[in-house]
Amino acid sequence: MHKPFILKLIIFVSSGLMFYLVLGQILVYCAQSQIKVNLSKEITAIVIGHSHPECAIDPSYFPGLANFGKSGEALFYGCLKARKILEEHPQIKTVFIELSANQLDAHMEDWVMDEEHFQRAMKSYFFLLPNSVKWSFLKSFPLQYSQSQLIAEKKMLNVCLMEESKQNVVEMEWGGFVAHEKVVMDSLRHQKDAPSMSLYPYQPNISALMDFIQFCSSRGVQPVLIRTPVHATERDIHESSFQELVKKNFGPLKFMDFRRFPLQDSCFLDREHLNEEGARMFTLHFCKVWSESSTLRVIQ
Repeated sequence: MHKPFILKLIIFVSSGLMFYLVLGQILVYCAQSQIKVNLSKEITAIVIGHSHPECAIDPSYFPGLANFGKSGEALFYGCLKARKILEEHPQIKTVFIELSANQLDAHMEDWVMDEEHFQRAMKSYFFLLPNSVKWSFLKSFPLQYSQSQLIAEKKMLNVCLMEESKQNVVEMEWGGFVAHEKVVMDSLRHQKDAPSMSLYPYQPNISALMDFIQFCSSRGVQPVLIRTPVHATERDIHESSFQELVKKNFGPLKFMDFRRFPLQDSCFLDREHLNEEGARMFTLHFCKVWSESSTLRVIQ
């Protein structure tokens, strides 16, 4: 007696689910075409990475540069947004990629696939994420994925309905330079006592970066690896294996390593991050070195 009702219920639920899935794909398509990266024609270079470039590179002292560093962001995601930026702005000819040792290490899996970071990625990059990545999230966090997808779709809808001048990466939280006025001296008093350690490569992050480098080359864009300054008391515990991995995977690329660029203690927020004054001094130096270089070329 209840079979017709149950059948109708199944059809109703299935139809609702199908409608929701189709609506979601329409939102993704609209977001891909409408959400813009608003950059002036004078911008010819961008920076991607995590909190190190976010705190260290102030574009106001580097003409023609836009900073898209974002705290806690793996290059796995940074390369996705950089692709969209390059697709929309053919005048960009250089991408500075902040390659810290932790971007290559196995613990980066947490920055890509744990619940906290996947929720951040869903909110900012849902419309750019490959279906294979979404499926991995769904299998790992089915309930959280559904909740995060709803939040992401609401955000995409809101942005798509905004005035065109506001449909940009600021609304999508894609990062940028953050100035810190504080000087945290307590964390600089003693050198860390830590033995040297080996990196255990996290291949998805490395592969994403290698694919992005090939993408840059196909568009005539030069990828340049950089490292921003850290305090002298910050131990290079992974340095040996880090250099080996860089040489093995990214050997032909130019590597501008400013890790030990000398700065006063007053220029640091903590051991790994610069404050506003440190960013000013470093960016001026970075800009000068880049401008004076006469051997840069696109890596084929």
